[in-house]
Amino acid sequence: MPDGQDPTRPVIRTAALLAITLLGAAAPLAPAGAQEWRDFRAARQGEGYESLDAEIVYGIGRLTITRSDQSFLYDVHMRYDAERFVPVRSWNAHGQQGKLRIAITSTGLEDDDDRRVKVHLDDFDLDLNLDDLTRVGDSDGRLALELHPGVPTSLRVRAGASENRLELGGLSLTGLDVATGASSTRISFEEANLSRMSELTLKAGAAEFRAEKLGNARFDHLSFHGGIGDVTLDFTGAWEQDATASVS
Repeated sequence: MPDGQDPTRPVIRTAALLAITLLGAAAPLAPAGAQEWRDFRAARQGEGYESLDAEIVYGIGRLTITRSDQSFLYDVHMRYDAERFVPVRSWNAHGQQGKLRIAITSTGLEDDDDRRVKVHLDDFDLDLNLDDLTRVGDSDGRLALELHPGVPTSLRVRAGASENRLELGGLSLTGLDVATGASSTRISFEEANLSRMSELTLKAGAAEFRAEKLGNARFDHLSFHGGIGDVTLDFTGAWEQDATASVS
């Protein structure tokens, strides 16, 4: 932000073009089959860790990421349709540095290449079955992640056809990289980030995308790439120093 600019004013709204390749004929969607809902939880105590590298990959449902009020380094809850998806958690620790990967992957039972949609956004490729986009009951699927506010964390999120709510204020984010597909996304920093980020990267596909109170994110540089949809970038917040942004 240039010197002298009013931090309460800058709001950028933008619309751009995203390449979407639709494979196969536009046939009516098939009726949904039976669903088998299951719950999954995993957590780890936060004591003894100096940093966390976290990656979240989520396709369909509701994704929330917030600050934890507990002593856990991370605490994840998932509800998923076991007929189609399998939860995956990968954890590695090297000394006082932790690396976490959480994902929902397909069971592989559906293999219909004529009913797939592929979205390409720079290094983020999203591949979904068309039936996934309208399946009755998908709103019951969810992934809720809480992160420890006192542990410096680099966070990478890849979200598909999901509703994403990321309330990241009060965390200690050293880096943030979020890419979304056909989704509705709201990222907010209602409180100041406790660490400073050198880079904040946002990529929005065929989506409604809002990033609010970015002045509290404490980044040096923001990079945004927009696709199809309504995009709002709100740079209000408690600015401590100048920052730069590139928007395309």
